[in-house]
Amino acid sequence: MMSNVPKLRFKEFSEEWEEKSLKDLTKINQGLQIQISDRFTEQVENSYFYITNEFLKETSSNKYFIKNPPESVLCTESDVLMTRTGNTGQVVTNVNGAFHNNFFKIKYSDDLNKDFLVEFLRLRDTQNMILRYAGTSTIPDLNHGDFYRLKINLPSKQEQEKIASFLTSVDTKIEQLTKKEELLKQYKKGVMQQIFSQEIRFQANDGSEFEDWYEKKLGDILISSRLGGNYANSEKENSTPLIKMGNLDRGKILLNKIEYIEQNETIDDKDLIQYGDLFFNTRNTLDLVGKVAAWRNELPIAYYNSNLMLMKFENNFFMNYRLNSFDGIKALRRIATGTTSVAAIYTKDLLKVTLSIPSLEEQTKIANFISSIDSKIEQVSAQLDSTKEFKKALLQQMFV
Repeated sequence: MMSNVPKLRFKEFSEEWEEKSLKDLTKINQGLQIQISDRFTEQVENSYFYITNEFLKETSSNKYFIKNPPESVLCTESDVLMTRTGNTGQVVTNVNGAFHNNFFKIKYSDDLNKDFLVEFLRLRDTQNMILRYAGTSTIPDLNHGDFYRLKINLPSKQEQEKIASFLTSVDTKIEQLTKKEELLKQYKKGVMQQIFSQEIRFQANDGSEFEDWYEKKLGDILISSRLGGNYANSEKENSTPLIKMGNLDRGKILLNKIEYIEQNETIDDKDLIQYGDLFFNTRNTLDLVGKVAAWRNELPIAYYNSNLMLMKFENNFFMNYRLNSFDGIKALRRIATGTTSVAAIYTKDLLKVTLSIPSLEEQTKIANFISSIDSKIEQVSAQLDSTKEFKKALLQQMFV
């Protein structure tokens, strides 16, 4: 039985894969370091887009250009770049420009399919090896010799192309779902701005117009409120998950990091979370304090702690969207006090916040409408996560 073959394979291929060194298949060179003072923030004559670590940050909108770089540091969409220091091992392709000294450009032989090479470099095992070779110093640094030490198991060029083509089709699906999710989020943001500025109004079931919105202090429409319990907690899993301020996002509950009430704690049943409960984050950083989110049974059972205030309104789902609207967030930020890292919103100040509020019937219409958009976003997000997991499983089985 052959050992150097993948678990999952196209049926027309049967040959054993061959282990080779990247030293025999690639040639690398570093980029060029240009001082910030010598960079341009817009395109000028004889300038090239400058590919730096900043380019890798999804949240960054900064762009730099440099003039007259040497040809050795130019790359096209067919080239493969990889960071050699800092966030070592990140792979970049399909980009034109000049690359920074933090990058290697990887020139590959005709025996290698470009997309197959990219997928290999991004494999978890490859990344682990790259980081191991780069060292454990504060700033990991991969040198030429250590890059060339990497081994790759290689099938025929035809099988490489077939694998790469299939994985590219999965990537295309991931890109489509990512774009669809982003467009839905943008649509929701735009619709919320129009609804809460009253550019969009809803009608009653009989077709009649709803009454005008009225200015109300939160203290006048808040039915009740209470803080959760002060519980000792840890990451050790048990049957009593605890929702804390880090689990609140703007409008939704995050479950990526859950802590649990320790077993020897006495739990107040009033801290058990019910469907539709609306939570307000009373303490956090200056930027994050005042987050509001509604509970939609994200877990079968959960409790909340003392940094969260449970608020009850006539329609909690509407108030979730109202407090997370542009002017809702703005109003909450105005009353936040403290330093950048430690800030609070006090109940006495919260109750004085004034917002325009529609009738209860229109609140219900608005909440149902925006909730339907949220459902579509969640469906696409679930599809996206599932497709990413599918690709991860493919990678584990299609490579040796």
